[in-house]
Amino acid sequence: MATNLVVVSYNMHGLNQGRTGFEEIVSKLNPDIFMVQEHWLTPSNLEKLNSLSDNFVVFGSSAMGDCISAGPLLGRPFGGTAILIHKKHIFQVTNIASSERLTAVKLSNWLFITVYMPCSGLLQRDLLYSEVLSELQAIIETHPECDVLIGGDFNIDLNTSSTLSKTTNEFICHNNMQRCDLLFPLSERNTFVNEATNSFSAIDYMISSSAAKIVGFNIIDMDINLSDHLPILTIVALSRGSNYSCCISSPVDDVTHLRWDHAPLDQYYELSRQLLQPVYDSLCLLLSNANTTDAADMCRATDQLYHNLVDALRECAHSTIPKHTKSFYKFWWTQELSLLKENAIASCKAWRVASKPRYGPIYSKTSCCIKNVYERSEVGTK
Repeated sequence: MATNLVVVSYNMHGLNQGRTGFEEIVSKLNPDIFMVQEHWLTPSNLEKLNSLSDNFVVFGSSAMGDCISAGPLLGRPFGGTAILIHKKHIFQVTNIASSERLTAVKLSNWLFITVYMPCSGLLQRDLLYSEVLSELQAIIETHPECDVLIGGDFNIDLNTSSTLSKTTNEFICHNNMQRCDLLFPLSERNTFVNEATNSFSAIDYMISSSAAKIVGFNIIDMDINLSDHLPILTIVALSRGSNYSCCISSPVDDVTHLRWDHAPLDQYYELSRQLLQPVYDSLCLLLSNANTTDAADMCRATDQLYHNLVDALRECAHSTIPKHTKSFYKFWWTQELSLLKENAIASCKAWRVASKPRYGPIYSKTSCCIKNVYERSEVGTK
């Protein structure tokens, strides 16, 4: 029986801007694979991608390594790609490549690649663009057995006659690939929307080598989106003979952890002193009799001491350290924030009904509501 995978690609325009959109997509669509571009994280901050959701494992890279190593950062952060794989697929996924502008993973018979191509105005853009295409070609050629899906921000409109558009279309044709937006035509194709500058274009794409296995494609219009890109969604089918099974486990949100950051450490220290004192006394006795104790008896006694030590530490933690889910102490999310979010969603819906005006009272109210949610939540997390 064929299994479908839901794949989303999203240019976040920075982790903070894209977080709200990511959370909405995950809550409503529960994707299997989430490709992100422009998370803007430095190498030391890549672990922040793990904070997006406990249900995903992250493969990715930063575009700012050379910039950071060269000295103080000037200007805003930039770039970066990542692929988040739902943990139910964890035993079937392999990391293939992570570089400044692409991340690739293999899941069952599929090769999933996310890209962030050089934007206009960048020095030596044509050369950089060709280098990324060459890197993609090398990955595809080393995995001839795989179906391929490439998703991301190509930073060009592939329907134009520009040099880079022609080069990219030649790459697509050479690898017998097809654009998913052509397989499933949409009336509204723009994926880059900057209302402040009145800029609209189609620069985000999903392309695949296996058109027959593309089940669906769409552009996601979210209730709240602080990025200037719209996410795109593709549903792909696994091969019937792919011998695939996913790991279905209990919801990760229900997993509890020892929260040492909220623990009464003085109580833990006192209890551990009491429970470990007998272990220490037994150790001293064993050492004092080491010269007269048989080697086999010494090994058995050492093993027993180890088990007693572990049992004591477990009992100390169980008795004094609180255990909660990771989200339990997110005290900064309040009833006020919930109301602000509801107002922002309602304003966005009214804005759509009014044909998305770019100025006037409806536009101003919608922008204000969204900024309130973002600014209050940012203050709360600090």
